[in-house]
Amino acid sequence: MVQVLSSDQLAAIDTYTDAAPTSATQSVVTLAAYLSGVGPDDLSRARALYRWVTKNIDYDVEGLRSGKPGNQNPDAVLQRRLAVCEGYVRLGESIGRAMGLDILGINGWSKGYGYTPGQRFSGPADHAWNSVRVDGQWRLMDLTWGAGIIDQQMHFVRTFQEHYFLTSPDVFVIDHLPQVPSWQLLERPITAEQYAKLAFVQASFWRLGFRLGNQSHVHISAQDRVSVSLGVTQPVRMSARLMDAATRQAIDGDYTLVQVSATEARADAAFPQSGEYILRLFAEVRDSEKPLQWVMDYRITAQKGEQDSAFPSPFDAFTARQVTLVEPMTGILKAGHSYRFRLRVAGAISVQVITGGQWKKLVQNGEEWAGDVVTATGNSSVVAKFDKSTSFTSLLEYTVR
Repeated sequence: MVQVLSSDQLAAIDTYTDAAPTSATQSVVTLAAYLSGVGPDDLSRARALYRWVTKNIDYDVEGLRSGKPGNQNPDAVLQRRLAVCEGYVRLGESIGRAMGLDILGINGWSKGYGYTPGQRFSGPADHAWNSVRVDGQWRLMDLTWGAGIIDQQMHFVRTFQEHYFLTSPDVFVIDHLPQVPSWQLLERPITAEQYAKLAFVQASFWRLGFRLGNQSHVHISAQDRVSVSLGVTQPVRMSARLMDAATRQAIDGDYTLVQVSATEARADAAFPQSGEYILRLFAEVRDSEKPLQWVMDYRITAQKGEQDSAFPSPFDAFTARQVTLVEPMTGILKAGHSYRFRLRVAGAISVQVITGGQWKKLVQNGEEWAGDVVTATGNSSVVAKFDKSTSFTSLLEYTVR
C-alpha cells in the first residue's frame, strides 16, 4: 500500500522546512542534518528534501539558453542557489543520501519547454529527475519542475508544484520518459512511440485538478470541427485559442467555444481551412483574480475547413453562469431560415432570442430552454433573465446574413 501524508502532516513538514536557518544551509551535511529533524521515516524526509530544494533553488534560464550552465556540483548549486535539471538532481541525491534516503537520478526525455505536440523522442536525454525509495518502494519526483515554470518570455517563475512530489507512475509517464524503461515503474512500460502520442499538459493542468477526458492523445485527426472534454474537480473559468501549427500565431475569429459545467469542461474548435492547427487551452480557479494559465495543447490535422464555420460570440455571463449551448453551434446564420435554439441555463426565469428587433421566447423544460426562431439580417442575441428585479443579460451573439 502506497503511503501518503495527511494535509496536517504536509503542513507541519513544510513549516519546519521553510524555517531552516541560514546556518543550516551552508553545506549539504548541515542542511541534511536540519531536514532530518522532521522525523526518522522515509516519507517525511523525502518531503522535506523536495520542499527545501524546490523552494530555494532557481532554474538557470540563462544557462539553458546559452547551453553553458554553471557548475552543477551539489555544493556549487547550494551556494549559488541556481541550477538546471542536472544540478537539481545531483543536489537532491547528495542531500537525500546524507539524510539516509535511498535516492537515484533518472535520465530521460520530457515534454518540457520547447516541446511541440507530435514531436518524436530520440537521441540524447533532455531532462533528469529523481527516484527515491519510500518504505521499500521506489517513487518518482521532479525537483526541477516542482520549483516552477519557464514562461513564454523565457523567465523562470517560482511556483511550487505539489504535483511532482511522489507522482503516480501512470501519471508521471505522461510527460517523463526514462531512458531505461523499468524506471517508468509501470507493470507494462510504454514505448517512445506511445509516449509521443500522450497528451501534452502543463503543471497548471494538475494544479487545477483537471482529468483527461475523451482525448488522451496529443494528435487528433478531424474533419472541419473537433470537440475535446476534460474532467473538472473544482470550479474553473476557461478559454481556448486556435493557432497555426507552423507559425504558432493565433487565428483571428470565433473559431473556439469553451463550455464549463460542474463536472466537465468542453472545448469546441472549427477550422477555416484544411491544415495543421494547435488548440491551446487556458484556465484558472473561477474566483481567482489571476490571469488564465496555459494548461494544455492538442495538435489537430483538419481534413477540411470553412471560413464561415465560426462559433457564436459568448458574453461574460455565458461562462460565469455555466451556460451550455446545444444548438445552433454555428455563429453565422442565414437570414429568413428557421433555427432550433437550445441551451441549458441554470437559474434562468426567461430566455429569449432577439433577432431583427423582435424578441422570441424559448420554452423551458427543466434547465433547458428551446424554441424555433426565424432569423433576420443583422446580429441576433440570446439573452436571459435570472431575477424579476433585474434586466436581461446577454449570453451569446450570432451574425445573420
